[in-house]
Amino acid sequence: MNIPATPIATTQATGFLPECLSALAAGPDWAPDPDTATIERLAPHIFVLECQAGAPPIYRCAGRAIQAALGFDPCGEGFYQDWNVEAPAILQPYFDRSAQCHWAFRLSSFGPGPDARQHHFETVLIPVLSDDPGKSCFIGISLMQRDSRPETGPQGTGQQLEQVSYLGEGGPMS
Repeated sequence: MNIPATPIATTQATGFLPECLSALAAGPDWAPDPDTATIERLAPHIFVLECQAGAPPIYRCAGRAIQAALGFDPCGEGFYQDWNVEAPAILQPYFDRSAQCHWAFRLSSFGPGPDARQHHFETVLIPVLSDDPGKSCFIGISLMQRDSRPETGPQGTGQQLEQVSYLGEGGPMS
């Protein structure tokens, strides 16, 4: 399922995320040698989600940039709490299928940032194998940049989903 997306212009500071996404979509034959600086730049943007069977994803931990974007430490909180009401129905099947098939997926969204202005978010969620068949975990990487569009909708409408797709499924990452 794809929701029409607006092309995303990356800045020098966030230009490494599309490269990482392309590498994930390329598969195991792509063998980068990431340097420590790249890993250190990514660390504040990483979070871990846990999903119990039939329940929404819960944040287990989140880097400083994720906490700053949300305005609080989301540990123990639901992933959908800051999304608009339609998002869980669209995203939950991606979480379920991704956990089952071990497919990473990408979502593009916009919503209020920590400064109450519109921001664009690029997020990749990667399933992690679990010994518990009733539980799945995801490592997420999310980058935020100020959106050039005018403010849309009233404050507090939540994160708005623009596009969601499995990596390599077609669309921008294939």
